[in-house]
Amino acid sequence: MTYELAKKLKDAGFPQRELTVGNHIDKYYEPTLSELIKACGDDFDLLREPFGNPEDNHFDVFYRAFSKRSDLWSPIYVDVQGEGSTPEEAVAKLWLALQVSD
Repeated sequence: MTYELAKKLKDAGFPQRELTVGNHIDKYYEPTLSELIKACGDDFDLLREPFGNPEDNHFDVFYRAFSKRSDLWSPIYVDVQGEGSTPEEAVAKLWLALQVSD
């Protein structure tokens, strides 16, 4: 997880425990995947790994975390998700998106 993402989590109110990311002046907690999923609560739906189809040369290079708030069938499509190069980054961004959509 990047320093910038860990800082965004802290600034948005994510619970801080150990200070593990950053320099000696500004340190931010780097939560585990299970802590991030737990923080999303009942709104967490699923985490999708990168996938691809070699036949059409389409490869998804990001993990995607989806919320139960996403509704494909709604007349007004709601899409609350996060994506990142790691599962932790994707769920962290989902948690941040959930804070904004409240």
